[in-house]
Formats: sequence, structure tokens, C-alpha cells
Amino acid sequence: MHTDYYSKTFNPDELNFDSIEKEMSFCDELGKTFSFMPGGVGKPPSWLLKSEVIDEVIFYPGTFNPWHLGHRACLDLCPGKVIVIVPDFNPWKEGESRQRPWELVKDLLYRLRETDYSIYPGFLGKDSGNPTVDWLPQVKVKRKSLLLGDDSFLNLHKWKDATELVKHIATLYVAPRGANSSELEKQVHKFPNLNIVFLDHHDYEDVSSTGLRGGQ
Repeated sequence: MHTDYYSKTFNPDELNFDSIEKEMSFCDELGKTFSFMPGGVGKPPSWLLKSEVIDEVIFYPGTFNPWHLGHRACLDLCPGKVIVIVPDFNPWKEGESRQRPWELVKDLLYRLRETDYSIYPGFLGKDSGNPTVDWLPQVKVKRKSLLLGDDSFLNLHKWKDATELVKHIATLYVAPRGANSSELEKQVHKFPNLNIVFLDHHDYEDVSSTGLRGGQ
């Protein structure tokens, strides 16, 4: 099926697939239009990449299963002008089941429709895990930064090749998720050369995707 996703009349919400495999394939196809991402060529449609990427970009990775107001608060608190949300599937996350990838993209597009936040769907076309160190160093942008919740930050030293990864992070923006301040301070000392910016508190720090999946 040919889809002209550059057409002015294209409406992502009207596009549906009858299998998860077809959704994954389409997300992979869209991801390849991001020329600054690994393996990408061309130019993404404007409904995915809403801000021009020149020499700096902030990536906000996560499974977002489901997306909630805590995620939105993290975005709104981040001072960077160009933020790209990177939804992905984490096979190592306890209790995590694969979402319908294109349905997830459509949900994010709807929730962020009045914002300038961009979405990179390419990794939703992968079958396996996708550690950040396997793609971030290859991004063809001068300054590459990350936005994380403080719960993810506390586990950063456990990420694949974390020592190598942090060499490629211009700034790490950390949003509050209820972590203990002393634990955060200890974690900061593990990365003495990493520029870390802690964001302000917000009203949705206790909201979690895990809790929402469990009906809490």
C-alpha cells in the first residue's frame, strides 16, 4: 500500500493497519525519512518533525505505555527548543507488553497536536531491544541531549556502555519522579563530566505508566 504521508490532505488518524507487523513496517519506513538519525535519508513529514533540527536536539526516550500527564510535564519543563520524543519497546522492562506501534504514534500525535514537540517513530519498527548507546552516538547533530525522569537517571550507570554513552550527551535533563535527593546526589558523582540539569517539580510526579497499566 502506497501512502503519501507528505500530502497536505494526509490525516494520520485515518490510517489503520490490520496487523502489528504492518504497523512496525510503516514506523520503520517513516523513521528512515529522518536524515539526522542512523540510517536515515530525506526529510520527515512536518506532522512528525515540527521544529527544524540544526545543531542541537533533545531526545526524550521511553515506552510511554501509556502516555500520561507526568510525561507531558517533563516536556513542558525542559528548556530546550527542539525536543524529539523517541517511543520504543523495552523487552527488559518488567510487565511490559508491546503496544501497537502505529496506534501509539497516533495517540502521541493527538495528545501533542498543539505543541512543537516532534516524534521519531523509527525504533517502533524493531523486534529487539534498542540501547541508547547503539544509536545516540550516530545521530548527525552537533549537540545531542537527553531528557529523563529521575528514576531512569538513578539507573543510568546500569545502561549498556554507560561510560561511552555519556561522552555523547551534551546535557542530561532530569525531571523529578520522587527520587530521594541523597540518592540523586550519589548518582551525580558517578558522572563527574556529565552536564546535568535538574528540572523543577511538577504536580504529576507520582503518576506512572506501570501504575496506570495496573489500574492504580
